Amino acid sequence: MPKSNRVGIFPVISSSAERVVLGFDDLHLDFRIVVDVTALDETARRVTATTLVHRNNLLGRIYLATTRLRSCQSRSPLRG
Repeated sequence: MPKSNRVGIFPVISSSAERVVLGFDDLHLDFRIVVDVTALDETARRVTATTLVHRNNLLGRIYLATTRLRSCQSRSPLRG
């Protein structure tokens, strides 16, 4: 089976046994998803995902500002 250079829509930038970096560069921003796997013992693993965004210009700043605004508006308090 050939090894894929994508995970879903995201190209693989680099990978190792402990880390995979996915992402892409665009005119307005550069985006990365970093997934780290750390061994806790012989059978347990901790998986950590981190997102990174570098804004390249004003359009990138505007895009992130509207994304944050939509994210805040879509949150609702938990109800018991």
